[in-house]
Amino acid sequence: MAIPTRLTPAGMAALPLPAGRLSTQALDSGDVELRYYAPRGVDTQTPHERDELYFVIAGRGIFQRADESLPFAPGDVLFAAAG
Repeated sequence: MAIPTRLTPAGMAALPLPAGRLSTQALDSGDVELRYYAPRGVDTQTPHERDELYFVIAGRGIFQRADESLPFAPGDVLFAAAG
């Protein structure tokens, strides 16, 4: 996959969603992977093997981390540590 110089939310949203996946890969440099993820309703993801950053483009919700509930809104960045 060629590494783009610029990515936009609209461009990433237009990428096809692979069968069985919840997100679309927009970039993979080997060291960094960027995915477009637009959950609807309750997000049932489980902990991942890699650290993750979530850039909130639209929508609001509550991010649950262990016993902590954090509200989020557009413009926020959420960090989810591996595991």
